[in-house]
Amino acid sequence: MKVHFRLAEVLAGLGVIDRGRILRLAKETGIERHKMSRLIENSEAKVGLDDLAAICRYLIDVHGVDARDLPGMLFELEPSRFLSLLRTRTSLSTCFGVRQFALDPDIRWTSGADTYLHGRLLETLLKPEFASQPIGGEERSPNGSPERLTYSTLRQFHQEQVRAVTGPIREGDERLSESAAVLREDAERVARLMRDPRPSDVAGVGETAPAVDHAAIMLGSVKSNPVCELTVARIFNAIPWQRHGRARDAAESDTALVQRPADRAVPFFLRYRDDRHRELADAQFHSCHAGLRLAEGPVNCGDNSTTAGIYYELDSGEWECIPSSTTRDAAVVLYEFDTRHRNMEVVMGGFSSDATLALAMHLETIADRLYEGHYQDAERIVGVYVIDLHFTARTRTAPAMAGVSQLPELTQPPEVIPLSSEVIARRLKRVE
Repeated sequence: MKVHFRLAEVLAGLGVIDRGRILRLAKETGIERHKMSRLIENSEAKVGLDDLAAICRYLIDVHGVDARDLPGMLFELEPSRFLSLLRTRTSLSTCFGVRQFALDPDIRWTSGADTYLHGRLLETLLKPEFASQPIGGEERSPNGSPERLTYSTLRQFHQEQVRAVTGPIREGDERLSESAAVLREDAERVARLMRDPRPSDVAGVGETAPAVDHAAIMLGSVKSNPVCELTVARIFNAIPWQRHGRARDAAESDTALVQRPADRAVPFFLRYRDDRHRELADAQFHSCHAGLRLAEGPVNCGDNSTTAGIYYELDSGEWECIPSSTTRDAAVVLYEFDTRHRNMEVVMGGFSSDATLALAMHLETIADRLYEGHYQDAERIVGVYVIDLHFTARTRTAPAMAGVSQLPELTQPPEVIPLSSEVIARRLKRVE
């Protein structure tokens, strides 16, 4: 959530919209002309108390604004645009992975980090938010500021659980193909329900009546939620469940790993933890955006992509790595908003449980940045964001102890790194 300086809206409400207003306001308030222009455009980084007092005095003396409304009417809490897109859908579906206990298939368990993220997400989306009233509106809060509470427009909620792999399973292990077949079938079933949760008698009419005004959120990563694989593959026209990383328009017979990272269909990559990580090693099933090698040829980051963590493409075509270690980790948020049908799909989760927990703990702060640098055309908006997280070593290595919080502690605020619209466009043009 950000603070928006509403001087332009206030002036417009008072009829001060003429072309000479900047010079006139600069003269009346004593504020330098260029700075006054930035204040009206809401591009000034800081609003000093002296400048604020001068503006309030101008509004009172020249326009008769009630002093009790100032300075409150000049400020507005601006909700996250990413969260607003989700909050204003009329239906919502969420899903996360469940694993079966090896000794008893009837026992299923979920990742505590994924369920914690699920709870924080629902809490954030469903709680009321403040939104401003137009100048002169009748409704006012008790302190006189022109605000009112707004509520989510959600009318239908649907939750799904999907089978997740129980690792570790290594490349070449015969259980890998067996598990993959079961995972794919269940993931495809859940993916259909996530995209269109309407009753079959409504959804069955086919392409002539697609779902509208719906949000589908896949929580976790491909390591804990196989539906993430299908969403990522659909958005970037990748071939799901394949290790080569190519787009669908590649030669079908070409199943070798891409030679260069630039040849990958998806502009981010999860490098699995291998045997060096012992009990933390990941199940190494095939994915369009995860694996053990970023490319067959040389890779100039992550020690030639042997470092576990999240990789992403820069404008230059080079790739960067955020390693998963005792003091650092990363999360990813991907979304697509269909502007025609007002549908939204989201994948969000951390590389590790700690990263997912940190994403949940700082969700609203991170969400404020999840609309910058996105790609947009006439039909959709696509955003990809990597969240860089720095932990205190103690919180990632300390054993569980009674009465001690196991939530990770950060040494600095999360850094939200948007993949640029140019990077995203390079992949989407292959789809078009």
